[in-house]
Amino acid sequence: MPKHPAWVDDMTGCTASKLRVVLPILGALALLPSNVLAQNAGLGAAGELVDPDILRVCADPSNMPFTDKNGQGFENKLAELVAKKTGRKSVAYTWFPTVTGFVRNTLGANRCDIIMGYAQGDELVQNTNAYYRSAYVLVYPKGNGMEGVETIEDPKLSGKRIG
Repeated sequence: MPKHPAWVDDMTGCTASKLRVVLPILGALALLPSNVLAQNAGLGAAGELVDPDILRVCADPSNMPFTDKNGQGFENKLAELVAKKTGRKSVAYTWFPTVTGFVRNTLGANRCDIIMGYAQGDELVQNTNAYYRSAYVLVYPKGNGMEGVETIEDPKLSGKRIG
């Protein structure tokens, strides 16, 4: 009974030195098609999935005065300026409401290059320098008893509605 598999008998005349030459050549030939395909997928090639001429922006579709689907928000205008300054030809939006999961479903899902108008301090994103700061303001008709209110805890606000 032989002490080796039957296929070894078919390899008569095949020495270890021949295998050392043939196997690397076969390995190189096996990798050749993948290397050729990888060269075709470089930046700007026809295989590019993201158009480098378009600034992809994620924003809330109804968050005026910041952003809206009609492009009337001031951050819509800022996105156009960023696109121009970075050499992009146009802006494309992915609209998603700024609710829980906004970053995960937009920037985290590779749907955009930047997020416009996101609150500073979220650890999921890298912030730029702030360009907009706001404070809450109480606006009311003159003579309705709200004169002198300076804090949200003022008893004059008890029972009042905001809106």
